[in-house]
Amino acid sequence: MSGPSSKKRRTRRRGGFAANFVECVDCDGEADEPSTTLHGLDVPDMCDPPAPLPSVALQCALRTIRATLGATAAVSHPGEEGQDINIDQHSGGLINYGADADDNPFMADNEHEYDGFSDVGSGDEDADQMIPIVYSAVIAQEYIRPSRSRFLTWHTRVAAIFELLYGTGSQRRPSTDSLRICSCRNTAQLSTFVIEVYDVGPPYPVIFTSCRQHVVELLISHDLFPATPSRPQVAFTIKFIRLFQSLVNVTGISATGMAMVFQQLLRNGVGFRRERWTYQVSDALRKQLRGALTWLTVVERYCDTMALELTPPWRSERPLLDEDDLHPTLAQLADSCPACFGSFQYEDPSIGVPYGPQVIISIDGNFTQKRRAKPDFVSRQPFPPRRFLSQKQVREADAILNRARGTGPDQKSCVAKIRAADLSNKSGTTPYEINGVMGACCRHDIPLVFCDIDTPGERHHYAVALIRSIASAIGPNLIHLGVAYDIGCRFSVSEKVANALGETLKVTWVVPVFHVYGHTYSCQIRYNPRFTPGFGNTDGEGMERVWSGLASLITCTRSMHRGERRFALEERCRFISTERRVNLFDILTAKSKRLKAIELKAKKVLIDDFDPRCIPEHYQRVSGVSDGADTPSENASSWIPPPQFADIDSGNVRLIRRMSLDRLDHLKRLNTPDREEDPPVISAVGIHAQKLVRLLAEVQLLHTMMNLRPNTVRKGYTTTTQLQKSLVAEKVNASKTMRKLNSALAEQTSPSRGVIPPELDIKNLYTEETAKRVEQWAHEANPSPESLPWWANPSTAATIDAYEDLNRVAEERSRIAAERASALAWVERRLLELRAAPEHTVYAEAIEGIEHLRQHWTGDIDLSDALLPDDPMTAAHALHATPDDADATSMEVEDV
Repeated sequence: MSGPSSKKRRTRRRGGFAANFVECVDCDGEADEPSTTLHGLDVPDMCDPPAPLPSVALQCALRTIRATLGATAAVSHPGEEGQDINIDQHSGGLINYGADADDNPFMADNEHEYDGFSDVGSGDEDADQMIPIVYSAVIAQEYIRPSRSRFLTWHTRVAAIFELLYGTGSQRRPSTDSLRICSCRNTAQLSTFVIEVYDVGPPYPVIFTSCRQHVVELLISHDLFPATPSRPQVAFTIKFIRLFQSLVNVTGISATGMAMVFQQLLRNGVGFRRERWTYQVSDALRKQLRGALTWLTVVERYCDTMALELTPPWRSERPLLDEDDLHPTLAQLADSCPACFGSFQYEDPSIGVPYGPQVIISIDGNFTQKRRAKPDFVSRQPFPPRRFLSQKQVREADAILNRARGTGPDQKSCVAKIRAADLSNKSGTTPYEINGVMGACCRHDIPLVFCDIDTPGERHHYAVALIRSIASAIGPNLIHLGVAYDIGCRFSVSEKVANALGETLKVTWVVPVFHVYGHTYSCQIRYNPRFTPGFGNTDGEGMERVWSGLASLITCTRSMHRGERRFALEERCRFISTERRVNLFDILTAKSKRLKAIELKAKKVLIDDFDPRCIPEHYQRVSGVSDGADTPSENASSWIPPPQFADIDSGNVRLIRRMSLDRLDHLKRLNTPDREEDPPVISAVGIHAQKLVRLLAEVQLLHTMMNLRPNTVRKGYTTTTQLQKSLVAEKVNASKTMRKLNSALAEQTSPSRGVIPPELDIKNLYTEETAKRVEQWAHEANPSPESLPWWANPSTAATIDAYEDLNRVAEERSRIAAERASALAWVERRLLELRAAPEHTVYAEAIEGIEHLRQHWTGDIDLSDALLPDDPMTAAHALHATPDDADATSMEVEDV
C-alpha cells in the first residue's frame, strides 16, 4: 500500500509546525494568545516554502514587530525651519489625505499616512490576517494590541493635556490662527504633518511642522483635539466635539450615528442652496469620534474631581474593570444632591422629621441595559468609577449576605407575582455577559450608586451592596435609612439582610407607590410610603425616571467595550445628576405646590364629605385606647392633633387616628403566611371563615378602588393594571382559603347523621349570598369586633387614607424646608473650601460655577444656561412637573 502523497505530507508538516512550534501573530486582531519567542534551533527545517502571504499583511506584521521591540526609530521627514501651519478653511472641495491611488492605508508612501496607533484599519475587530512568522528567529514575548496601546497612550497623556488646558501657563489660540511650530528647535526632529480637521461643515486640511512628541499638544493649544494619541491623521474642532457631546447627552446618539449625520450633512450641503456631494465617511471616523469625545471628557472629569477633592486626581495606572473599586465619599454624595446629604457634613444633621428616615433612597433593577459577550483586550475605564461598584465589591456583598445569621428574605410574605423575587426567572444561555443594571437614587431622582447584574436574575445581594456603599460613604451619622424597593415587603422581615447591613443602621422598607398596587391589600397598607410615617410625599419611583433618562443608551452600549460602556453610563448619570441639581429648588417648589392640592382633597373628605357611619360602632363606644408603636406613644385621650388638623373636629381626628393604627396592627397580624400547623377542628371553621371574610372584603374594596380611577385620565391605565394584579393575588388567596374552609366544614359535619356538609363554590364565591354565609360562620366563633375586616368598608378606608395624607403633607413640608437649608449651607461650605484653596484655574472656575448655582437657587437670576451651557432643558426635569402619583406608562423600561 503506497504512502500519502507529497501534497498531503507537505500539508501535514505545515499544520504540525503551525500547531506545535509557532503561534500566530494577529497584527490588529482579537486573538486570545500573545506572540511567542523562537530561539535559533527552535525554528524547524522546512523543505517546503510557507504558503504565500499578501504583501500588505507582511508589511503590517513587520511594523508591529519593530514597534514592539523598539528596534528601529521612525524615519522623519524634516520640514523647513520656521515654517508655520497653514489652515485652508476655504477649500472648495473635499480633499482625500489618505492612502495612494490603491486606497490602501498599509502601503502608503508617506509614513504619516499610517501608524500603528491610528484608528484607520487598526481596530481589534478589523484584522483578517493571521500571519505565522517563520522567517524571524526572535519575536516579542508580549504583544500589546492596538486598542490597549491607544488606551495606555491616551491615559499617560491626560496629565499633560490637563496641564495644557488648566495649568498656570496655559495659553490657547483660536483654531483660525496660523499654528506655529513646536518648541523643539532641533530641525532634525521636525516633520511636516498633514491633518484632516473635521468641523461643522466640510473637513479641511491643516499642514504644519512639528516634532512627533509635541503634535498632540500643539493641536490642543489651538482648540483642535486629535483623534489618536500618537501621530494623528485626523483632528476635530472643539465646536464639533461639543455638538457631539450635547447630542449624546440629550438624544443618546452613538458614534456611528454621528458619523452618519455628518455624512448626510455634507451630502446635503451647509448653505441655503442644497448641494449634492457624494461624500462617504470611513468606518474609522466613528472610532475617532468616540475616542476624541471620551478623552476630552476624561480631562474635564479630572478637572471636576480636582475641584471637589482639592488635589490633583490623576493616577499612573487604571486597574481592570472588575477590580476597579468604587469608594464614594460624603463629599461626592453631597455634590450630587446637597439637599439629601449636605447636612451630614455637620455634627447634627437635621431632616425636619425626627421620627422618619434621615435619607430616603429608591432601588430598582433594569434588564434592558445589557452588554453582549465579546472579547475586550482593554477592559478598563478611562476614568475612576464615580457611581458603579466593581464586580469584586458585588461578590463581597454576596459573601457577607451568605454569612449573615438569621432568616432570609421571605418568599411567602407577599403572594404578588414579582419577577424581581424570582431567582430563576431566566434560564439557559444568552448572548449577553451583562444582563442588566441595578441602581439607587435619592428621593430627588439623582442617581447615586449602580452595579452590573451578571447573574441570570436579580439577586438579593445587589441591593445589599448598594445600601452598604451608601451607608459607608455617609458614615456613623446615618442611623435611619428609608429604602423603596419593589420587594421591600420581603426584605423588611429578613434577619439576614438586617445583619448584613449592620446592627447600628435601622432600615425602613417600603414599596414604591406604582408597584405597591400590584401587591396584596395588606402590602398596600403596610408598605405604601404614603402610609408610612416619616416618608412625606415620597413616591419611591425615582429609579423609574432614572431608567427613562438612560433609555437612549440601551442600543449603542450593548456592543461597546466594557470600559467604554461603563464610562458612557457614568457620563449619562452625571448629566442627569447635574441637570437635577441645577433645578433642585424648582423641583422642591413644584413639590410644595402639589401639597396644597393633596391637602384640599383630604380636608374635603374629613370635613365636607365626612360621613359619621364610616366610624365603626365599637370605636364610637370605646375611648382611651393606647396608640401603636410607629408614632409617639401617648394615650389617645391626651394626644393633641397637630396643626394640619386645626380645621377638623378633634374628636373625629382622635378616632380616625386610632382606626389607622389598629388597621395597620391587625393587617400585620392577620394577613401573613400560614406558618403554624392547621388549627384544631373545633375552631377551624371559625378561623378560616374569618380569614375568608377579610379576603372577600378586600376584593370588594379593590373593585371599588378600580372603579374610582377612570381609565380616560392621563396615565391612569397603569395604576388600574397594578390594581388588577393585586385583585388577582387576593382572589388566589381567597380560593385557597375557601378550599380550607370546605375541608373544615366536611370534618366538622358528622357523617353518621347523613348530613351533607355545606360547600362553597368558586363560581359563586363573590356573590352577596356567599358573603353572608361566610360571615355567619365567622360569627359562630364569637370573634371580637376588632378582628373583623371593618377597615375594608370603602368609606372607612377613604377616611383613614385622608388622615394619612394630611400627616404626609406636614412631613413633606418639614422635610422640604430642611432640604432647602441643607443645600444652601452646602453652597456656603463649598465656597469657603474653594476660596481657601491655592490659586488655580480649576478652583476659580469652580467658584464661579458655585456662585452661579447659589444665585440660581435663590431666584436672584436665571443662570441655568450658564450652569448647563451644552444642555437644554430635558424631559428629565419635565417629569417632576407631573404629580407624584401619576403612572409611569411613558417610561420605556423593562421593569423588574
